Amino acid sequence: MKGMKWIFIILLALPLLSAVSGVSALSSALSSLCSGLTSMLPIAAMLMTVLAGVIYASGQMMGAETRARANTWATAALTGAMMAILISVVSPSVMTAVYGGDITCSGGGSSSNPVIGNGDVCQATSCTCTDSSCTATTCSAGDTCTVCTAEGDPMTCLPAV
Repeated sequence: MKGMKWIFIILLALPLLSAVSGVSALSSALSSLCSGLTSMLPIAAMLMTVLAGVIYASGQMMGAETRARANTWATAALTGAMMAILISVVSPSVMTAVYGGDITCSGGGSSSNPVIGNGDVCQATSCTCTDSSCTATTCSAGDTCTVCTAEGDPMTCLPAV
């Protein structure tokens, strides 16, 4: 009977061992989702705003009933655009707060070489370190940007320890 107890405990513990790889896959999936949201939604919001203007303008040329429907559709498109902007602005901080610091949301065009500042750690393959009084420098993954020693000098990259 004791042998069956240990076999049962081992069978219950096996799924926990495979959860470690699932956590890294979840982090990668959330980073991909966040990057997609921050790069796609602002473009969709711009298109919805233009579409709302076209619908509203074309509705003004129609009769009273069609004009009222066009106003409703244009308002819905503007509301959708505002929600898209809100989601794209808030989603990186919400995902980072819920899941932790392992999520990188580098949306838009800066995903290949993001710009970081003094004291920031490079999360991408390479980053551009910049400050108002220093010359920009390119750092590699894991490096920490530090401020320059004199104004106009390049920023320095401290390698990861």
